[in-house]
Amino acid sequence: MMTDIDAHRQRLHDLIAELNDIGPAPPNVAEFPIAANAVRQNEYLIRRNRIQSEIIDVYNQYVEFLEESSSSLLKINSKMLDIIKIQIANNT
Repeated sequence: MMTDIDAHRQRLHDLIAELNDIGPAPPNVAEFPIAANAVRQNEYLIRRNRIQSEIIDVYNQYVEFLEESSSSLLKINSKMLDIIKIQIANNT
């Protein structure tokens, strides 16, 4: 699992660019038999589905990273407030 927020962003950017690069589904070619057109469509859909699945996986990792980071920040914030309360109590 990636732990660097920039690596998550870059991977998402790369995957979305790859998805955009494959473009729309290939049109049926009248000269091709129905089976050949079906194979072309299937190959396209397999590739598109793989990229979309990977995007979902990376987004899940990204969200987990953000949740862990925000949880850590909240814990640090709480500890800092406790320290400030102690310092204020000692100064009065």
